[in-house]
Amino acid sequence: MEETRVTIYFYDFIKEFIIAAETCFNKDLRTPTLVILYTGIDIMGSLIVDEAKAKFDQEQLKKKTGESFGVRHSYTLWVEKYLKPKERLNSKCNSIDIYGARCGLLHELRLESDLSIKNKAQVIQYAWGNAKVENLEKAIVETKEAAIAIHANDFINAFKEGVTDFIDDLKKDKKRLDKVNKKSERFCRQVSTELMQQFLKVEKE
Repeated sequence: MEETRVTIYFYDFIKEFIIAAETCFNKDLRTPTLVILYTGIDIMGSLIVDEAKAKFDQEQLKKKTGESFGVRHSYTLWVEKYLKPKERLNSKCNSIDIYGARCGLLHELRLESDLSIKNKAQVIQYAWGNAKVENLEKAIVETKEAAIAIHANDFINAFKEGVTDFIDDLKKDKKRLDKVNKKSERFCRQVSTELMQQFLKVEKE
């Protein structure tokens, strides 16, 4: 399937998150690196809400837990399908761990989250620069902390690969592609530099 102009809009938009995360990582700006990655996953998850809701409804027919559908379900589904934390980050890392880390950082600026406090998710510790995950894992064992280790650079690469896999899937499914195209086109036009320049020019006049 030939890529449309709108697909390019979307790729250019999400590519900015990747470039920003890599720039922050290279400058050792640790918290901004993680904020960008977790926010980027939020955006990607928002693009598969319909799929996540369908999966949730199907599971509820079997489990009947009374749970309500929310951001967590689309977020963790995208992580499972595209970020693939067990393969790309740590064999012990699950999608709910990534979601819990996201909530702890973005909502309360801490490694712990309500999920980890309730033992429903593991705390994630991060290795940076030349540090090795293996050494961080040893330190975690010695301190008897209930956590798992990933490398921040692996996290960036996993997000990049996940975005690539997601776009590849879109190219195979015209209905999904059309939905993402409409959503990304609307947003990209709203924040277009050209439109903002026109607005500022009018204001100035």
